[in-house]
Amino acid sequence: MSAPSAGNSIETATALLQSELGRLEEQREDLQKQLQRAQAGLAAVSGKIESIRGALAALNAVPATEPATPQTTVEQPHDAANLQASGAVVSAQEPAEHNTSFEAVPATKSAPRSSRFTEQVIAVLARDPRVALRARDVAEALGRDESAGSINAVRSTLDRLVATSRARRTGKGLYQAPAV
Repeated sequence: MSAPSAGNSIETATALLQSELGRLEEQREDLQKQLQRAQAGLAAVSGKIESIRGALAALNAVPATEPATPQTTVEQPHDAANLQASGAVVSAQEPAEHNTSFEAVPATKSAPRSSRFTEQVIAVLARDPRVALRARDVAEALGRDESAGSINAVRSTLDRLVATSRARRTGKGLYQAPAV
């Protein structure tokens, strides 16, 4: 092989590799976009599964002898005084900003179990409206076990309270009493 023909071969090989490199970079970009779409879809499906699990856990928490009836009344905002008067608030302790250990809230005997639970969750949030709590913190404050089902039941209740403006979400997985 002569020098000019070897140079042409190298230039041809380089040009072929350059075009292959461009094709592979485009393929990588397409795959990254597909991965991002798949991750977004996975996150959405995972969120829906967690919501369903929470709803199922909440349904399983209701005794079989007690029919689950949808509430048709308009809920009124509750303040700490109303909750304490109803027996939902245990004590007037003031937890520190980052302290998430609470005493368990006792159940009242007059309300149906599901609304008692909702009122107990509201009472925990109302203890210090400035503190944002996770579902796990609320479950602990209610004296519930730390199982995923129990925490999901609390999370489901918190999400319903957010949807009805009886609580607010302050960040991912963080809940507070509504601003007054």
